[in-house]
Amino acid sequence: MAQVTIDRCLAGLGTEQARKLCPPDIEVACHNGPNFCTVSGPAESMTKFVKTLQEQGVFAKEVSCGNIAYHSKYVSSAGPLLLRYLKQVKIHCYTLLITALYSCFLLLTAVGINTLRMGHLNC
Repeated sequence: MAQVTIDRCLAGLGTEQARKLCPPDIEVACHNGPNFCTVSGPAESMTKFVKTLQEQGVFAKEVSCGNIAYHSKYVSSAGPLLLRYLKQVKIHCYTLLITALYSCFLLLTAVGINTLRMGHLNC
């Protein structure tokens, strides 16, 4: 997919109503409540869409997203790379957990379980 400058907008519309009004290159990114949602898409299209909504009396405000359209088709190509990195983090977190549990075991062994029962240590 080609590089696209992305924007998003908070709209005073329910999700279904917004889906019906969105042009093909703009999509509902987040359901915020019964009468509010976030939509995202190419910046040029978003500017036009926001103006159209405002002209119709619908609350619409562009919100900066740092050119990252979370929850939209415009970030789907990042999925495989993100998954690869998340798997590495999971392994790293698992290693930290084992280390922490082992450290607690060593502490319990060193001070004795009775010390903990008497409330001398807050673990």
